[in-house]
Amino acid sequence: MNWDAVGAIAEVAGAVGVLLTLGYLAIQIRHNSASVDASTEDGVTSGFNDVNNVIAADAELARIFTSGLEDPESLTPEEWVRFGFLFSSFVNQYNRLLVLNQKGTFADSRWRVYAQELAVLVATPGGGRWRAGNPHFADLWTAVEGVEIPQEMDLTLLGERARES
Repeated sequence: MNWDAVGAIAEVAGAVGVLLTLGYLAIQIRHNSASVDASTEDGVTSGFNDVNNVIAADAELARIFTSGLEDPESLTPEEWVRFGFLFSSFVNQYNRLLVLNQKGTFADSRWRVYAQELAVLVATPGGGRWRAGNPHFADLWTAVEGVEIPQEMDLTLLGERARES
């Protein structure tokens, strides 16, 4: 066997090795992407559940939150502060999703669902008032402007207002 044949066999073996390595890396990247997606979705769900659980566990906070959405003028100054912190907790979650979406790690289809929810919240009197007082979320407000809210969307947070439409 001459050295040219040995060199050719080594090149073929090297090419096969490179192809196998690339295939393995592609599989690993796909698994890693799925893991990151699952982790992101888990973080999103946990974040919203944390805020929801606080409200659900306290009847007074639930009253403040729904009253703050529907009729912010009915809240005392102290209640408005409590409403503001609750609403801020939600807005922070939505802002997090917008940033993830802009970075390409949260799908547009998922973002649209959350953008619709936020559009519902900021369309309320209290949500609109809070929004007006928090211009530092300008990117978020721009992202939800003109978002169409599907008729089948659950608007129970809006109480009587939702039932009237």
